[in-house]
Amino acid sequence: MKKIDFTKPSVTKKCTKCGVEKVLAEFNFKNKSKEKRKPECRKCQNIYQTKYRESNRQAIQEKGREHYKKKKASASKSSLPVTQSKGRGDSVFDQVTKRRVARTQGYACPISKEPLIDFRKCVLDMKLATVNSESVKAIRGVLSLEAARALKLFKEDTAAIKMAYYLIAEARGIACLKSQSREPLTEGNTTTEILDYLADEQNYFCAVSGEVEPLFAAYDSESGILIGLVAKSVRDALEVLDYEDGALPRMIEYIESF
Repeated sequence: MKKIDFTKPSVTKKCTKCGVEKVLAEFNFKNKSKEKRKPECRKCQNIYQTKYRESNRQAIQEKGREHYKKKKASASKSSLPVTQSKGRGDSVFDQVTKRRVARTQGYACPISKEPLIDFRKCVLDMKLATVNSESVKAIRGVLSLEAARALKLFKEDTAAIKMAYYLIAEARGIACLKSQSREPLTEGNTTTEILDYLADEQNYFCAVSGEVEPLFAAYDSESGILIGLVAKSVRDALEVLDYEDGALPRMIEYIESF
């Protein structure tokens, strides 16, 4: 069967409303697969729809309100977490999903409070949840790259995060580890012997996580005072957050809220 080119001027149709012969391209499709067109032309159809909206404005608005209320009621009844869409990969989410979740957060990272502007540089944080006796990946929130990395480095250990927060607060209150001269320990006056002594005092445990790992000196970026000897992952997590003590309580709240 030869396909008809509807754009050619020779192929015309008479509009049932205005009675004018027009090119088939001026008629909207009624059934595109069967190449059937509507009986009225686009211009007449637009005029009819405009008049209908003007004369039935209140009814259309009322219908829209009812539809919105039904959707809102069904959303509030559901206590299930937002899960990944069917047909998508385990870790493949588009920017539309990130934007939708970020809107509920006020377009700010819940941990670092950084504004979420470029969604290509944000992380959609996932967590296993039990829904109807099944384990599914649920969306917890959208995080900045720095906050997501710090969360991973801390291994979501709230006890370790609380200890890090305490040590930073202690350092900024100058109630910290002292050298023999009673001066606060900083990178300038901390010797290898002092660090060895502190490591022995900590029994070679990380001051934050309490795990036996190679220890590194962590200095507060604001006061420059030694916080303690910590594991590399803890030091990296604090450096990622730039030692912002306010981010640590927010991280604990974020973990415990899910």
